[in-house]
Amino acid sequence: MEDGSGSELPVKPSLLHNANLTILVSGQWVSQVGNNLFELAVFWYVLAQTHQAADLGWVGTAMALPGVLGLMTGVFVDRMDRRWTMVGSDIIRAVLSALLGVLALLHLLPLWLFLVLVLLLMAVGTFFGPAATALLPQIVPDDQLAAANGLYSSAGSSAGLIGTFGGGIVMSLLGPILLFLMNAASFVVSFVSLIFLRMPRREQARRASRGGVGQIYSEWIEGFKVYRAIPLLRTLLVTALFVNFAGQGLGVLAAAWVKGPLHGNAFSYALFGAAVTIGAIAGALVAAKVLRRFRLEQVLLAGILAIGLAVVVLSRIPLLWVTLLCMLVAGIAMGLMNTGLTTMMQRIVPQEKMGRVFGTLGALMTLANPLGAAVAGALAVVWSVPFIYLLLGLLILLGSLPLLRLQSQPPTRTSA
Repeated sequence: MEDGSGSELPVKPSLLHNANLTILVSGQWVSQVGNNLFELAVFWYVLAQTHQAADLGWVGTAMALPGVLGLMTGVFVDRMDRRWTMVGSDIIRAVLSALLGVLALLHLLPLWLFLVLVLLLMAVGTFFGPAATALLPQIVPDDQLAAANGLYSSAGSSAGLIGTFGGGIVMSLLGPILLFLMNAASFVVSFVSLIFLRMPRREQARRASRGGVGQIYSEWIEGFKVYRAIPLLRTLLVTALFVNFAGQGLGVLAAAWVKGPLHGNAFSYALFGAAVTIGAIAGALVAAKVLRRFRLEQVLLAGILAIGLAVVVLSRIPLLWVTLLCMLVAGIAMGLMNTGLTTMMQRIVPQEKMGRVFGTLGALMTLANPLGAAVAGALAVVWSVPFIYLLLGLLILLGSLPLLRLQSQPPTRTSA
């Protein structure tokens, strides 16, 4: 290719030729499959061992509670080398998951010990997410960041799809314990792949910060100050809380919606989740192209409106094909929004504070999930599922209001 002077322009290497990105995505794809296998197995294992549905609540608490640690783990992620933080997290989780499998095979795993190991495993995982999100901008050129986030996100969604369906088959044939061991193996694949990453000098030069509790607290507060200093982040945080709260309610009542108004079966229930996941994969893959043509603020507003309207429509028309189509649309919107939002934050948040900002965001989203589940369950006692779905759809539409004032502000740079 030549410019007007006849000289050749440099050819931009393809994103798929980025060895670091290929290694990272491949390793995390395997790890994410293992995560979904594990999440599928834990509830089934406990129910098979104790035959008490009430014990599932303890398992759910053990899996969700560590998410709150994200409010603090980001401080340590910013103090340490991101890649080795991820490697350490994978090694510890591999050991814990293998220990779960071995003790279960030996029948030496009482419920209390099972809950402790699950709690530790999920707690260690809170270090991995913020480190991975902060690491991506360091191995991908800025102009390819949106496409890289889309690829990373779609890989995670496809892993979830395969892990859920494949895990169901494996568990029905061989039982849940094997899935614990498969999860351990997936963490081994992940940390081995991370060792082969070639990090830029600025990451290699990172050193752990010194200081006691007072210094750690000060750094933690600095992470919150980023939200105060960037109004766009505050607005998006409020909107994200609305969507996560309502989305968790939708998920909790999905089985009741499929089995009740839709008169569906287990396969129909599986299709409900698959439609969202397939949509999220498609949305993430086309996000870079969409963000080149439209402002991020426009994409976010359109995405929220699409999700809210999709939920309202399906709540009024209890037909399986309508539900699947609406969930597909909602998934596409979520894939676009998540990719655009992550890319924007990676570009405007200072590199040295990314761990804290993404850790805080993840923790707040985690807090919205159990609250949304609890409220949806309480409402189901007095109201019908279609009416609750209608309310949740309207709540999502209400969450779009903070985004309206962003439409008149200068555009945020997210183009790929």
